[in-house]
Amino acid sequence: MLEEKEFRKVCYEAARRTRGQVARFVPCEAGRNFDTGEIAYDHRTVAVVWTQEWDEDGR
Repeated sequence: MLEEKEFRKVCYEAARRTRGQVARFVPCEAGRNFDTGEIAYDHRTVAVVWTQEWDEDGR
């Protein structure tokens, strides 16, 4: 399973490869089971979601 540090690293790498910039990370809050990384571009922002609760089968 991906750790939070690895998730952030992947977001920065994706931003670098696509010429975007990591805008922020939104941690998991009450009622949610995912963290969000936001990559900003000139005219849009893309959210990358990391779901933390997966079983061994990936469901």
